[in-house]
Amino acid sequence: MVNTFFYWIIAALLCVCCEMGTPGLFWFLSFAFGCFLAAVLAFINLHLNIQLIGFLAGVLIGFVC
Repeated sequence: MVNTFFYWIIAALLCVCCEMGTPGLFWFLSFAFGCFLAAVLAFINLHLNIQLIGFLAGVLIGFVC
């Protein structure tokens, strides 16, 4: 079984790097927040569907705040 924790962390770091390339927009920062939230859910070994719901919730929270 593949641990998706590392994939979420890599995706979050890529989003943070993309955010540094486009300053002032804060577009990728919300995706990075969602990836970090999904990584936490993956770390406690929840199902992939729960991780995706956490990712979407994190992205929506990032866009609102």
